[in-house]
Amino acid sequence: MSQVLRVAVAGANGRLGREICAAIAAADDVEMTFGLVRPGGSASGLAAPVLESLSSNAPDFDVLIDVSTCDGVLSQLPALHKPMVIGVTGFSPEQNTILKTASKRIAILRTGNFSLGVNLLLALTEQAAKALGPNWRVQITETHHVHKQDFPSGTALMLAAAAQQGLGQELAIQSVLYPDKPNTNDAGILPISSIRQGEEIGQHTLRLTNGREEVVLAHTALQRGIFADGALVAAKWVSTQKPGLYAMRDVLHG
Repeated sequence: MSQVLRVAVAGANGRLGREICAAIAAADDVEMTFGLVRPGGSASGLAAPVLESLSSNAPDFDVLIDVSTCDGVLSQLPALHKPMVIGVTGFSPEQNTILKTASKRIAILRTGNFSLGVNLLLALTEQAAKALGPNWRVQITETHHVHKQDFPSGTALMLAAAAQQGLGQELAIQSVLYPDKPNTNDAGILPISSIRQGEEIGQHTLRLTNGREEVVLAHTALQRGIFADGALVAAKWVSTQKPGLYAMRDVLHG
């Protein structure tokens, strides 16, 4: 049996944090050393110590998985000397600069989606858009559960960015929630239709068309556990890397 990876989880009491803690508990090659929560917070049922910060008396660990908040991530950096996996989005330009500086001394992997399938979809999107060229129009549809208030989803925006990277052109995002009809797909516009229904975990579909034919790329999340599983894959990968700023595509490429 290979050496057990010791993982700490920041945001352990959040929805994704609890999923990751459960995935660690079910794994044979990973163990949880402690959870981090915001001051005054708690994580009931966690079979590991719960801390409010990376203090000097914190149990030793190999990788920190942080799914808390942007401010929470940055608050850990001064005391952090181990690799880090970040599953948080919404960093400001100034905060991104801080992360980039920190990556010169530790390995940091950050992503807006831990799903291996979604990250493969991102790579395929860029590849397809590059091969087909700027004469093809792009349209994205994303569906999530009714409790998700923001739109478009972060993954949809990641798909849009991948498509634009492949096309080699910047497009204006046109976003509609609960659209009654498809968004316009004029030149220079990248429409995203957001649907909120039932308890849908997540569906993302990207269409490329030139008016004569259509290419469709899609991903459907069948279980929420895929995000926790992807987080552990990322943690195992980044634990062996040199200082630097990485993404899930680096994991897929080995």
